[in-house]
Amino acid sequence: MLAADAFAAPPAVWLATPGATAVWRFAWTGVVARTPQPGAAPAPPGDAAPPLVALLTALVVDDLGRAWTLAAAARALGARGPSLAPRTLQRRLGALGATFPGVVRAARAAAAGRLLAESALPLGAVGFACGFADQPHFTRQFRRQTGMTPAAYRRAFGRAAARA
Repeated sequence: MLAADAFAAPPAVWLATPGATAVWRFAWTGVVARTPQPGAAPAPPGDAAPPLVALLTALVVDDLGRAWTLAAAARALGARGPSLAPRTLQRRLGALGATFPGVVRAARAAAAGRLLAESALPLGAVGFACGFADQPHFTRQFRRQTGMTPAAYRRAFGRAAARA
């Protein structure tokens, strides 16, 4: 999970300079292990493991910026439990009524929704942090998942909306 303050807005002087153009460069420096949220239920032991979709969602959320493939996800899930062939993962997801791309899109949109509601980060930064290639791609995919644009979602569910 990304911290809401993981990115900062540009300095005010950059915004006040007429004709100036800011170039943003983002780079992934690694993955930080998630810590359990206070009051969260502990992970169930052994046979009571979460369903496959929840495991896959958690895997994607742990590394939102990664260009996930079915094979990479199967390998990563195999490292957490019994090994899975990519086709086996695909069949098991299909049996649950899910698809691999659908789970990845939903995980990224949910993470973006949290950042939109909890932070004042620019929309492009939120999209990049959640693994989208650019802001138009982020806007299209977010609207398909939620029925709202990122800006409309922030207006409806952001911090300012909660105070109103």
